[in-house]
Amino acid sequence: MLILHLGFPKCASTSLQEYFSHFNGFIGCNVREKVGSFYREKLTTFFEGHLRFSPDRVFQEHLNKCSEKINNLCIHSATPTIYSNENVLCRMIPSDLPASLKLERHKHIFKNPDYILINHRKPSSFFNSQYRLFVTNGYTGTFSDFCQEMELINPFGYHEYLDLTQLKEDIKKIFPNSKTIFVDIAQKNSINHAMKILGLVYKEGFVGRHNIGIKIEDINKHLELNKRQLPRKLYNDWIEIHRLTPESNISDSYKFHLSRTRHMHEDLISDLSNSISQKINTNLELPSFIEKLDESYFNFLDQNKADCEGVRLI
Repeated sequence: MLILHLGFPKCASTSLQEYFSHFNGFIGCNVREKVGSFYREKLTTFFEGHLRFSPDRVFQEHLNKCSEKINNLCIHSATPTIYSNENVLCRMIPSDLPASLKLERHKHIFKNPDYILINHRKPSSFFNSQYRLFVTNGYTGTFSDFCQEMELINPFGYHEYLDLTQLKEDIKKIFPNSKTIFVDIAQKNSINHAMKILGLVYKEGFVGRHNIGIKIEDINKHLELNKRQLPRKLYNDWIEIHRLTPESNISDSYKFHLSRTRHMHEDLISDLSNSISQKINTNLELPSFIEKLDESYFNFLDQNKADCEGVRLI
């Protein structure tokens, strides 16, 4: 059996990947942040780099090199083969290819998946979480600035699949014989229900949260940190470079130095946990395009009734 977990980011992806790592057939992003721990040997640059950024010619060249290894993993695994890549369904950084193109490329990698797993959340919650993620990457603007930028570039596919109806239609076109499981992570037991449907029951069960982000009431402290770092801001801060180029000659320590300002923010979160947060208004005003996405989201939930708590098998 072949299962593709394609996103969304900021929707319990890291927790899922830790759960999947208990199965021998897992191909994906392991949660340990060290060089060489992502995907299987020789596949990291392909999935984290060429799939997301390369033009078609380069993608095809590397697909041909990796296809046999991927097929062998699918054939010889004693347990279900599970592929996890949370960066498929939206554009995480400016140079990411559109989500629809990345989704289309998957049919050339995995011919006939049995199940496609989609974890999702309300678009307004997603934008809130995405904004805080951008701040950990060095973003210096307010939530309002972020929303205006997202609205400006939205026609270029930065968040095209937050419309789950469109995503459902495109998956059906690309993988007509696959079943899709939509998992609403706002429902407490939804992921456990989905794992039972997939037959992926691990004795310790699905546990815990990972990558708990910046508290919105502390956002000003994190913006101040970013503004102090701005003169040294590098393009590679947006890319987890240790995933993208695992075999380069650059030292591992320098790769981690380049791979985001995130670690500084983790230290600040730790410091702020021992202090009293500044009282600020945490009610973020939503622009109309996000409100329309929320409306479309709830229409999708109404039109596709859950088979069990928060899980829709389509």
